[in-house]
Amino acid sequence: MSTSPETYTLPPDPRANACGAFFDALKSHRGKPIAIDASAVERMDTLVAQVMLVGMKTWSADDVDFQITNPSDAVTSALGKLGLEEVILIKEASDVD
Repeated sequence: MSTSPETYTLPPDPRANACGAFFDALKSHRGKPIAIDASAVERMDTLVAQVMLVGMKTWSADDVDFQITNPSDAVTSALGKLGLEEVILIKEASDVD
């Protein structure tokens, strides 16, 4: 039984209070495929990257699909500065093959 991932859209500025909503959304979707639409993100900080990484690792351990889709330039740049672009974004490209 294959199910389509539910999409959670990150707001343009998911830092601070919105990051809590992101974490809560992940907790409520655990065990189900999820796609995080990051196309609207204009500002991103380390905490958001950490939540993405925790989500990716948790879903991987549960053997459930977790994707960051349509990362904006801000997301790609922030993850690159943190050395996480290859861990979070490139991993997904290799999973598609």
